[in-house]
Amino acid sequence: MNGEAGRSTGEAAVEGDRSLEGLTVVVTRPKRQAPELADALLGRGARPVLYPTIEIVAPEDRAPLLEAARMARAFDWIVFTSVNGVDAFAEALAEVELDPEELIGGDGRTVRICAIG
Repeated sequence: MNGEAGRSTGEAAVEGDRSLEGLTVVVTRPKRQAPELADALLGRGARPVLYPTIEIVAPEDRAPLLEAARMARAFDWIVFTSVNGVDAFAEALAEVELDPEELIGGDGRTVRICAIG
């Protein structure tokens, strides 16, 4: 790691860096998320092979997700393990009409948020 936290895959690559030249890299991300990584790999000389191993779909029953969104201010922590979880929860917050900024309560209580992955 080079301290480039928070940057997208492509931004962290150094212009002209061909350190992956000749390597074949399997990209297992979902179809809609694979192109950005594949492009970054190509830019560094790799030959990406797209092989999605998961598909992101909405849950059949959204009730538990919506209930969690409604209760979000009562949580000590909300931990996300992927951008897909962040997106789904943000949509649920909007659906229950809770602004994410409300998680930083004016009552002195703040929900801590952690993103892993």
